[in-house]
Amino acid sequence: MQYIALKRARANVEHDGHIKAKAANNGKRTFDRYNGPHTKTKALLEDLLKSEAETAANPTLPPFKSVVFSSWTTHLDLIEMALDSVGITYSRLDGKMSRNARTKAMDEFRDNPSIHVILVSIMAGSLGLNLTSGNNVYVMEPQYNPAAEAQAVDRVHRLGQKRPVQTVRYIMRNSFEEKMIELQDKKKKLASLSMDGKGKALDRGDAARQKLMDLRSLFK
Repeated sequence: MQYIALKRARANVEHDGHIKAKAANNGKRTFDRYNGPHTKTKALLEDLLKSEAETAANPTLPPFKSVVFSSWTTHLDLIEMALDSVGITYSRLDGKMSRNARTKAMDEFRDNPSIHVILVSIMAGSLGLNLTSGNNVYVMEPQYNPAAEAQAVDRVHRLGQKRPVQTVRYIMRNSFEEKMIELQDKKKKLASLSMDGKGKALDRGDAARQKLMDLRSLFK
């Protein structure tokens, strides 16, 4: 895993806040006692602004569109504030929305040329959605269940995608998130213990021996 220092330009903005009721602010949460954006959101803004610049530099091509996944709707609220601060338009899809509202959010992301970003909660993003309008994927935090993360990202890779897809996962250095990545790798390894190197099912004896060797290697 490689870590790259990011330069800050327009992404170096600040906002304050504490979660308040949504009803008083056109359905959005407002914040007090919050100094942000934090490091990951700054990195996300930098990447989104680069994507906006690429779209502006290629007016004859469809706009570059981005799907941002997070486990936490409150995190999506904070990202909304950061996007508003730099003038990036977006739609949003999370598990608290009605089916009609979800459909509207996806339609806006697909059809509105001025909306280049959709914010999606991981659990909502794993429920058979089609997000092939996007070609950049940003995962804000690693998931305990790597399958849920993979299913969400697959919403962008599925049939109908016409462009190469870039996936970026933000991991904080020297944090619990690095341990989470190790745990994901172990889970993936355990899930594949019943297969040989060519993707074929092993017979019972070979599978047992392979599983024992792999389990030993996991706990060294």
